[in-house]
Amino acid sequence: MAAERTAQPLSGALAWIAAFMLAVSMVNALFRPDPTAVVCVLGIYAGGRHDSSAGAVAAFALATLLTIVTDTVWWMTDSTILVHSLSTASEFNHLPRTIQMPVCLTALNLIYKLVAIPLSLAVSVWRYRGGGAALSVPAMNAR
Repeated sequence: MAAERTAQPLSGALAWIAAFMLAVSMVNALFRPDPTAVVCVLGIYAGGRHDSSAGAVAAFALATLLTIVTDTVWWMTDSTILVHSLSTASEFNHLPRTIQMPVCLTALNLIYKLVAIPLSLAVSVWRYRGGGAALSVPAMNAR
């Protein structure tokens, strides 16, 4: 019977996603107030340090969820899509780039956030169980 080796949890992937979110939110902060950058620093710490607690990762998931609410409120109140009642892409293309950029960057960051939340919850459960085998996956080259 082949011995199964387990891969590291997805902590590293969480740190990388948080780093990408940080880069996008820093550029987005040039166009609109964006609290995501502060949350991303917590995510980089929680995901990058394998000795950090499950609570730090869960706090990152909760804070990311709150930034999704913030982005949704911004989208509904201040976003150019609803303020200018844009219905086609050609109307959006005629707006200045300084108006287009925050909409596009917020949408990109929203995708990262929607990936980061389930990933951070999985890492949090894995750490809460003491690095248990419930969320580990077999290595590709297991013999």
